[in-house]
Order: sequence, then C-alpha cells, then structure tokens
Amino acid sequence: MNGNADQIQQVDRDLAAVAAQLDDGELDAATADRLRASYEQERAALLVASAAPRVEEGRSPRRVLIGAAILAVGAIAIVASGLVSLRSDTPEGSVTDGVATDVLENGGDGNDLASVTNEEMEAVVAANPTVVGMRLALAGRYVEDGDHSSALDHYLTVLDQDPDQAEALAMVGWLTFLAGEPELAEPFVAKSLVVEPDYPLALWFFGNILMVTGDHDGATQAIERLLAYDLSSDVRAEADALLVEIAQAESEQ
Repeated sequence: MNGNADQIQQVDRDLAAVAAQLDDGELDAATADRLRASYEQERAALLVASAAPRVEEGRSPRRVLIGAAILAVGAIAIVASGLVSLRSDTPEGSVTDGVATDVLENGGDGNDLASVTNEEMEAVVAANPTVVGMRLALAGRYVEDGDHSSALDHYLTVLDQDPDQAEALAMVGWLTFLAGEPELAEPFVAKSLVVEPDYPLALWFFGNILMVTGDHDGATQAIERLLAYDLSSDVRAEADALLVEIAQAESEQ
C-alpha cells in the first residue's frame, strides 16, 4: 500500500466507527449511508494512488496488463446471470448518431443491435472509434462469449479516450482479476467506484477482489452495499453466498 497504508487503515477505522454509531443510535441511517459512501470513496481513491508506483515509468498502467495471461481463468468465476444483470445500462439497443446505418441495413432493425453481428460492429467502431456505446456493447458480448482478449482491447481503447469511464475501468479490473492478478485488478475497480460510487457491478467485482487479497472487511462492506439495491434473486443469492465465503475466509486466517 506504500505511503497510503496508514491513511487506508484510518479510513477503515472511520468506517467501523460509523457502523458502531449507527448500531448505538448515535447516527440515523441516512447520515450513516452518506458518511459510509464518502469514506468508501476516499478508500478507493487511496487504493488507486497506492498502486501507481507499481507501473513502470513511461508505460500506460493499462497496457502493461496485456498479454497471454489475460486468457487465464481466475480464482473466482463470475456467475453469468450476475454479469448480465449487473452490467451497466449501456445498451446493445442504441446506435449513436446514426453512424451504424450501413450495418443496420445489413440485418438490423432500426435501433436494435441484436441482429447485428460482432464483425459488423467491429467495422463500425473501426470507422467511428469514438462511438463508446457500441464499443462497450461489443466488449460485453466478447466477455459473455469468454473472449477476454478481444473484450480487453475494446475496454482499453475506451480508457485511452476517457480514463474515467466507469464500466471500462470495472471490466479491465475484472478481466485482470480473472487473469490471476488481483493486486493489479484492485485499483482499476477502485477507481471505477471513485468515478461512480454507486455502481453495482463494480461493487460486486470489488467484493470478490478484496476477499482474495485478504481485505475481508472491505469485501464485506462492498457486498453489503450491493445488497442494498433491488437485485434479481439470482444475483442476491450469489451476493449472500459470497458474504458467507468471506466470513469463512476471515475465520480461517
């Protein structure tokens, strides 16, 4: 954690104090939620900053992750239904600024990309590299197909254009985690939560990653925050199961 370790530990103490004050009735739920969100965002920012020195000078912190290892299967596989349910609302069903007209004439039906092939979408984003919505939709397809290398290329392209794009940050972190690099994955997902503190997908990723890196309190907090959302029964069951797994890992330390 480098020079930020003490600050992170202080934030953890602050989070614990908020929980205790809520239990004792010293804080109402709304105030506790506001303070918790602020501390969690501060913690995520510190994690991002603490990871920066690990990257070789002059090299993109994203590009150093590219390699054959990204195709490896990580310690925890995301449940497919969870990924589909928790993905952001960047739809496969919207085409920005009419740039995909030619593609849609080859099988699409107006604004629906369901009948457009990956190859056709590749052609569109190649010709229109700043069409982020379609690129994210295409990357999401590759993730669901298990083609992590192709997905990663598109997420990294998005981050080259916008380093604060929350979905791309979260997904680069997750794919890196699945490649067996949880410590490198953590700051990407942490930054996603700095950009968008209430991003359910990133909370799910963060809980998984922090459990593996041994931060059981942080993992529990992330998943409990996720459980505050209106989730599908499948996702809620997976989140509950992960909390049990986190508690068991902590008890075995």
